[in-house]
Amino acid sequence: LGAAAIGSHGVLQALSEALDSKSKEAAHAREAATLSYGALARALRHGFEPYGVPALPKLIRLLADKDKKVADAATVAAEAMIEGLSTLSVKAVVGALYEGMGVVGGGGRVRIECLKLAGMLATQAPGTMGPCLPECIPLVIECLNDSNAKVQTAAEEALPVLCSCVQNAEVASTLRDFIIDALKKPDKTFDCVEEVLMTTFCNPMDGTSLAFMMPIIIRGIKDANYELVKKATVCASNLCALIKDSSDIAPFVPLLLPLLEKNVEHSSPNIREATQTARERLLEGAGDLVDPAKRGTAVGACVRDSLAAAVPSLPEPVATYLSHTCAALLEERLGGVVRVQNFRHAVPATEQWVSSIVEPYATAEGGALAQVATAAVENFKSQLPEEARAILAKSGDKDFALDMQNIILAFAGRVLLRKADVRFERGHRYGLIGQNGTGKTTLLNRLAAKDINGFPQELRTWYIRHEVLCDDGIDVRTFLKDKSPAKLAGGGDVDDAFVEATLDQVQFPEEYRAAFVNSLSGGWKMRMSVAISIMHEPELLLLDEPTNHLDLEACVWLEEHLASYPKCLLLVSHSQDFLNAVCTHTLWLSGRLLRLYGGNYAKFVQTVEEEERLQLKVYEKQQADIDKLSDFVRVNKANGVASSAKSKKKVLEKLETGAVEKPKLREPSLTFSFPECSRLAPPVLPFDDVSFAYPGSEPLYEALNFGVDCDSRIALVGPNGCGKSTLLKLMSGELSPTEGSVKKHQHCSLGLYHQHSTDVLDLDMAPLPFLRKVFPPSVVKHTEEWWRGYLATFGFSPEQQQSPMGMLSHGQRSRIVFAMLAMKDHTVLLLDEPTNHLDVDAVDGLAAAIKAFGGGVVLVSHDFRLIDQVADEIWLCEDRGVRRLEGSIHEYKKALAKKMSKHKVGLR
Repeated sequence: LGAAAIGSHGVLQALSEALDSKSKEAAHAREAATLSYGALARALRHGFEPYGVPALPKLIRLLADKDKKVADAATVAAEAMIEGLSTLSVKAVVGALYEGMGVVGGGGRVRIECLKLAGMLATQAPGTMGPCLPECIPLVIECLNDSNAKVQTAAEEALPVLCSCVQNAEVASTLRDFIIDALKKPDKTFDCVEEVLMTTFCNPMDGTSLAFMMPIIIRGIKDANYELVKKATVCASNLCALIKDSSDIAPFVPLLLPLLEKNVEHSSPNIREATQTARERLLEGAGDLVDPAKRGTAVGACVRDSLAAAVPSLPEPVATYLSHTCAALLEERLGGVVRVQNFRHAVPATEQWVSSIVEPYATAEGGALAQVATAAVENFKSQLPEEARAILAKSGDKDFALDMQNIILAFAGRVLLRKADVRFERGHRYGLIGQNGTGKTTLLNRLAAKDINGFPQELRTWYIRHEVLCDDGIDVRTFLKDKSPAKLAGGGDVDDAFVEATLDQVQFPEEYRAAFVNSLSGGWKMRMSVAISIMHEPELLLLDEPTNHLDLEACVWLEEHLASYPKCLLLVSHSQDFLNAVCTHTLWLSGRLLRLYGGNYAKFVQTVEEEERLQLKVYEKQQADIDKLSDFVRVNKANGVASSAKSKKKVLEKLETGAVEKPKLREPSLTFSFPECSRLAPPVLPFDDVSFAYPGSEPLYEALNFGVDCDSRIALVGPNGCGKSTLLKLMSGELSPTEGSVKKHQHCSLGLYHQHSTDVLDLDMAPLPFLRKVFPPSVVKHTEEWWRGYLATFGFSPEQQQSPMGMLSHGQRSRIVFAMLAMKDHTVLLLDEPTNHLDVDAVDGLAAAIKAFGGGVVLVSHDFRLIDQVADEIWLCEDRGVRRLEGSIHEYKKALAKKMSKHKVGLR
């Protein structure tokens, strides 16, 4: 007869009365009624849920029935109901299971069975069971501490199953075993907390992840070990900064906040400082705590009202069931990433679900249930936060290659990015900028690894890094074959003709194709990398500082071809010229936020300056109004006009609450200077008939005659392999001429920077102690306070000054080398690719320091802007000689572009 007959034939009333019977003689009736619930659940499945779900608490209580047959029947019935349960009903049944987990005694049967049932739900519906875990995990921990060994075992078995609900990739994989181990064994808390601090996070912390993490963090904060207390507090601070939504942190605020309030007065200054930060982030993350069930309640009420109009005869239990399950369905489909198409698809999906449940009971008029579904979706949309509604309004029919929202990034205990949207449209080219250490390369690495929740695994992605990693003895053709799509997919041999055709596309010289990869210059390695990317035909191409180690000709070649890339591209570069030529949009990573701007880098600078100007204008106007009102209140209070002062004080408080912050002007983070030098009379660094050749090779230079003095501002240009770096080494004395002489002035001091300068750094040490070790008090008499201020001019925060240099970015390590260089007096600076790894703003800071330097400068760089800012002479290294170019560096670039236009690559 179907589900409708259950109510009309009095089946439920009869079963309920039998279950409630207390007499000994009724044991058989209770057993039969219990088994009947299981049979109905199996037979009618979702159709029975409007009646079966409300009965589950009774079945759970019967697990403790004194009659073993009744208890066994309750086990069978409960399992049958959970086995066939719709994922949309999970939240409606977990309360009964949690109640059962709290039952003490009775041989532990109720606890054991409820742990098993919770595990079944986690296996069948991890997505909907996950958000229920903040209430569940504390009960599981109680069961771990139960005196009954069987309960302990059941809890231990349940933990990893429940952990499978976690969607945060780092918690679910990297940290999973550490977390489970720490939950079982309190003495593993320290190890777990340390592992969390060392983990790179690129997914937000939701309530499911926090359910497993917070018990361990709270235990650590309560510990007597000060080091553990500090680490656990820092951990709590980071987790609060990474939360997805305020409702995720809400269950833990009453547990965590009192502990932090107490430790604000801790005897350890380090713990007090960490606690203050954690408390601020907790309150910031919690925001105005909103009832997490508010949206579901509103959608459910909307569904009930709509059903009452569309199907007036629908039984009340069925209407209630649909109100809960429709809310759950929309939360499941629309509660994550905000996409227009998801909302479009949600209406027919909701209508289909409602129809399947209503059909046994009544027939709705044409279109009535579609109206129910539409009303529910619109109600859900109205409950979205303002930012989410803005995303929907802006999205329209845009073609996104990548659409991820609310992502986070944390590394080595430091939050780099929070609540960021990464939305890349096809056909757009994005430049990612930000200061050194903000997480640009980390973000690229995570996108390339595709391990951020929501990353479409089918999206063809290829990553061109600034360095090519290759084993010795591998030639170009072999390397391309090893990196081909077929080979990486585990396929067979790659067609030689395919490899040759790809190398032809990038005009890779025939004579270099048999050369070992590690013998190639940076420019040819980059062409090879582009050739590999062409083979993969990526829909998303990622590039990290692609111009590092390239000559100017190679830079122009790469710039020309990326500027016409037809799909989607994201690149990190410190070169303003390169960003301006290639990018259609700019992403600015600053202050843990990711902001999107239309246009290239130059347009970005213009837009930000205008934003700062307008915000400063609003700020100054508000401050003037606040000062005026403050004076009014003060004067009227003094004159006894209390009523007037009181009314204006309310206006003042409202104005202060809504006031905009003073804009933080975008300024270079590298603001150092080189010491004044003693100027020497020429010749300072003369070359007399200098020739040079590496052993067994043709001469690079023959009969060079020139000089470098304190007025020199020289940029060396020319293709990779022409000997620019070699010429600098001849100047520095690292290499000796094979003929002729380089006679450095006896009082000349050379300041050297090259691509291996960072090798002198002890990566286990932090910048502050390292510099104090390199320049001890016996050499440089400066206080720690002075050193802190000195490092600040190179862009290091107090925290970064004490972080191991191995945890810092390559750009930050380069800054430390410049800090060492600027501690000494030099007559001439020899700089080989000094901008490699620096951020785009730092290049301007370096340029300012070079321009202000009173000595000579010889520079090798691929950065046209830096050369334009600091060089008075352009020397071209070619044909075994060096000659001065007439004209500017921009004229030289135009000549290269004209030359390169004959060799365009067809990027697909």
